[in-house]
Amino acid sequence: MKYKIVTAENTSDFYMEALREIAQTEHFKDTNALLVELSSKSSHITLASLEQFFRSGGIIAFVMHKHHIVAMATLVTITKINGVTGRIEHVVVSPAHRKNNLSRQLMDQLITVAKKKKLRYLDLTTEPKRVAANGLYQSLGFKKRDTNPYRLTL
Repeated sequence: MKYKIVTAENTSDFYMEALREIAQTEHFKDTNALLVELSSKSSHITLASLEQFFRSGGIIAFVMHKHHIVAMATLVTITKINGVTGRIEHVVVSPAHRKNNLSRQLMDQLITVAKKKKLRYLDLTTEPKRVAANGLYQSLGFKKRDTNPYRLTL
């Protein structure tokens, strides 16, 4: 199967690519369907949320196949008082396109971007039950951290 990996660092990149491939509403539909693969409680992407994501320095890498987004991953940068770090989120591949090495390609793309931006390190989280994902991240050099993740829902 033929895949095309695209990295968008601002709304112009995303829309120019989207318009070349297919109408933007289809891209939102594809992307929202991918997010539901990660969590049935996921909020949908809107134009406003995408613009806010890019304004805050977010980066999306996505995989196109036959005019559809079939996989994606995001990188957010975090400016701290001791330097800039990154966090990888939303690594997901459509079930019909798994086993094609797409997650690795997306991760390689985002790691390359992070190095160009001279980020100090990258963090990510995944559930223990996602065995393939855990194996991928470890094979890329990510180390399991001994930490307790907390969340305060606002």
